[in-house]
Amino acid sequence: MRGVLTALALWCLLAMTGCASTPEIGADDLTGLSLINPQLPETNVMSGGQPSEQDLELLRDRGVTTVVTLRREDEEVPYDEAAKAAELGMSFVRIPVGTSEGLDAATANKLRQTLAAAPGPTFVHCGSGNRVGALFAIDAMVNDGKSLEEALEVGRAAGLTRFEPRVREVLTELAQ
Repeated sequence: MRGVLTALALWCLLAMTGCASTPEIGADDLTGLSLINPQLPETNVMSGGQPSEQDLELLRDRGVTTVVTLRREDEEVPYDEAAKAAELGMSFVRIPVGTSEGLDAATANKLRQTLAAAPGPTFVHCGSGNRVGALFAIDAMVNDGKSLEEALEVGRAAGLTRFEPRVREVLTELAQ
């Protein structure tokens, strides 16, 4: 019993000093990355385009524990991203989304569940960050009750650009 109390007291001390908490990523953590369209759509979530191997190393060094790609397996990437993430001690999750297939509530929910289950800061990407923003917009309407325009704003903050007309259609259908 004494050992348990000592361990609990030590954990509480570490928690009060910030040592036991998950590091929080911020705007400074986006600097130096070569990826397209880097964003911070929510606490401890970074988003953007395809990371290079060096970007993955920088992300790991900045506390990112999980990499989520929305790219399909048939999309060309110049290295084995899953293997590189594993080499760096990061979890790797693929949620394949095409240009129109996968832009739906079910996929947005899968991303939400993946982010909720991640043990620490997460990096979500596709080729340019556009699909990431699309799913964040859909999630904002479906799960957070945002209006169409509010959801689009959430999507833009996560990287939504040229898919906005398609996402607007999806959100309009969801609102009916």
